[in-house]
Amino acid sequence: MNVKYKEDVFVYRKGALGDTIFFIPFLFSLRKVFRQIFFAGNYLYRDLFFGIDFINFLDADSTFVFNLMRGKENLEVNSFYIFSKAFDKIRDNYFIYEPLQENTWVYKYPYDCISVNFEKENIYFPVVFNEKLFSLIKNKKIVLFHPGSGGNRKRWSLGNFFVIEEFLKKIGYEVIYILGESETHLLKFFGNRKIVYNSSFSDIIFLLQYAKIFIGGDSGIGHLAGVIGVDGFMLFGPSNDQIYRPYAGLKVIKSNNVDDIESSYIIDKLGGMIEKG
Repeated sequence: MNVKYKEDVFVYRKGALGDTIFFIPFLFSLRKVFRQIFFAGNYLYRDLFFGIDFINFLDADSTFVFNLMRGKENLEVNSFYIFSKAFDKIRDNYFIYEPLQENTWVYKYPYDCISVNFEKENIYFPVVFNEKLFSLIKNKKIVLFHPGSGGNRKRWSLGNFFVIEEFLKKIGYEVIYILGESETHLLKFFGNRKIVYNSSFSDIIFLLQYAKIFIGGDSGIGHLAGVIGVDGFMLFGPSNDQIYRPYAGLKVIKSNNVDDIESSYIIDKLGGMIEKG
């Protein structure tokens, strides 16, 4: 990137949770060159950027961003990297790209767009201490399960998670399930199992920082675990794991039908992971 250090940059990428997380390593790479990054994204996920001092989060649907994209507002930055085809190139320093490319790993794609080499980053999120959650995990070896995903075909059957939980409990691990609104219909099946339901991103990040292992599907929370660097497994069904594989830490287990993945197979893999760890 042929720019002077200490200049600023604007990045526009509005999408779902996973789409937002795909861009976090890219933003961390940009900080090597730019002083401040103005990131216009989905307001629902603004808390992911809380406390990251070099990222200024902007609501992509705000009046300011709407007018900025149409030349009615001004922002003194070196470049505008806009990952959306909803806007026109109205300035020389506007660079407009497709939101995603179908044949490229999602984490590498924005690097390719601006012609810089992809490099793995050490991603950090400021942790907000939660005393209630800490009392749940204090002095325990924590494993996090996230049985949710964006579609039913990507979800591993809940019974498989329960089988693996029993194995982990026998060897001294404590399992906590992360559930969101889309898993509300599953709550009745959990009985006395430990769950955190509809928690804030700051609380989920807090738990992920303490987790020894994460197991879940191809989901936004799974990708967040991968970006943070938690060990464990991301289970893939019909999704293309070459395009949507996690950033780091998590290992991919793939079957065209996710329920063809046997819980015994995951237990065997876990055993090997725990012995090495």
